[in-house]
Amino acid sequence: LLVNIIAESYGIFTDEADYWIYNISTIIDFAFYYYVYHHSIEPESIRKFIRWFTLLYFPFSFVNIFFIQGFNVFHSYSFLIGAIFLILVSAIYLRQIIMNIETQNPFKDRLFWITTGVLFFYIGTFFHLGLFQYIEMQHPSLDYVFKQLLNILNVVLYCMYIIAFNVGNKQ
Repeated sequence: LLVNIIAESYGIFTDEADYWIYNISTIIDFAFYYYVYHHSIEPESIRKFIRWFTLLYFPFSFVNIFFIQGFNVFHSYSFLIGAIFLILVSAIYLRQIIMNIETQNPFKDRLFWITTGVLFFYIGTFFHLGLFQYIEMQHPSLDYVFKQLLNILNVVLYCMYIIAFNVGNKQ
């Protein structure tokens, strides 16, 4: 969360091309989420799959950022792959929660709220950030609309974080 606040604040308060900070912050975000879901999803086979994906994803991301797309360009290739996997793992976690609904109230589970926010955010940003360079170059008028959508999705994500911190797992 702190990494996101720093990255978003930097992006708001500077006029510089700040793609490099988003490249770094999204990789840190993915690492955090993969770690959390790795420890929260029960079947060992899925946890093993998360470990293997993570071991392959991060080297690919760094190669992409430094040698394919470049450090000063948003890393849409690795973002798309990371977002697809995060959406998949989030859906698996929600399925696990739904399957245990008789024994566990999802509305009191912090990770349920975080996962809900993550799903809204990454499904919503998938096309915008995945096609970022294309939209920015070919359809600049759409870029403004997508940036406003991104702001709304950020609000939804942070509201889900706030709910998670306030209602979850109180003993």
